[in-house]
Amino acid sequence: MSPELLLEQHGIRPTANRILLTRHLSGLSGPTTQKELEISLLTLDKSVISRTLSLMVRRGLVHQIPGPQGNHLYELCFAAHGHDEDDDEHAHFCCTECGRTLCLHDMEFPVITLPAGYQLQHAHYVITGLCPQCASKKRH
Repeated sequence: MSPELLLEQHGIRPTANRILLTRHLSGLSGPTTQKELEISLLTLDKSVISRTLSLMVRRGLVHQIPGPQGNHLYELCFAAHGHDEDDDEHAHFCCTECGRTLCLHDMEFPVITLPAGYQLQHAHYVITGLCPQCASKKRH
């Protein structure tokens, strides 16, 4: 799906900067930090990236995931806009040694039962531990 169409489906006007950021996010293999985006997109000002990410998170186009050391990770959401449930939610594994974060698309979420009156909007499942490369280094 084109970046312009994704933006429009989420009620976001497709400006050049928003298209550039959306196109970049769609080409990534997993979540990224704002700092990594700033390094990759040198033509965009830090404040533009920050404001655009905030807008995209509010409109459901980007997932904001709790990351290592309190940093947020950002990932383009391919869920069909307008549904009550996000059909693109998935778990993430974050390596505590190297900081890499991997999407776990095939892992099922546990069923959450909230107390009466509470309404679930989003759930973030971040599993931390050592990736195979870091675990191998620790063993040697």
